[in-house]
Amino acid sequence: MRSKRQKAGHPLGLRRQKRSALLLISFSFFSLLLSCRSSPSAPSAGEPAVDSLQDNFNGSKIDETRWVLVRDGDFRKEAIELSGARLKISADTIGTDERTIKYLGLRSRSPVDFRSPKLLSCNIDWNNQSNGTYLTASIYICPQASAGAPEKEPDWLKFEYAGVPPDKNARALVAAKVAGQLKLLETEGWPEQRQGRLIGNQRIEIRLAQNNLTVSEDGRRIVSTNPQLGFSSGYVYLLLSSHSNYPERTVFFDNFSITASN
Repeated sequence: MRSKRQKAGHPLGLRRQKRSALLLISFSFFSLLLSCRSSPSAPSAGEPAVDSLQDNFNGSKIDETRWVLVRDGDFRKEAIELSGARLKISADTIGTDERTIKYLGLRSRSPVDFRSPKLLSCNIDWNNQSNGTYLTASIYICPQASAGAPEKEPDWLKFEYAGVPPDKNARALVAAKVAGQLKLLETEGWPEQRQGRLIGNQRIEIRLAQNNLTVSEDGRRIVSTNPQLGFSSGYVYLLLSSHSNYPERTVFFDNFSITASN
């Protein structure tokens, strides 16, 4: 049987109710503070789309008003830095998890509006790899602001150089993912043609209009097609990816720009 001291309305019961209410308010306020905190490199929600984006990477450090660092997977050693007016991305994956592909690079802080025709231009330097096996240097356009690998998202467009085993050759790949379905737009004959070719410091141009995609390398057209993308604005990623158990490998990006196209 409850004692009279425990009945509702007794001063002791009221004090307990007040303490419980104060604890609940304090916990809720603390939780709200935690939810509002965000890392400087975290994807920023609701960023307005921009019409252009340019970076010659000629500063002393990466411009955090333009770019967010992205990383997916484990590395023995990694670096994303500016060197000689270029973006330098390096990864050493010796002894890392063999089940994962590692991604490292930058994502634009703001999405780019592709509703009007745009020209994306960028130099990619394959850096004379002695062994480019399972190495890629990629440009992605993806509507999601991923903190890791845009490859895992349901929609994107990419151009990349992919190493061809076992030496320094590579091949170009143009692909898109639409609602989770992969579309290979250009593979340079892979997998039937497995020799690849020597890749140096190449100038890549990606012209994207509503119903047309044209990709060129040093003025040579690689592909022209209608990719039927499921998005009209997207974040731009400049990435290196590597499988596990490879010593340090480095690729470079420079002279990056997105401007209006005719």
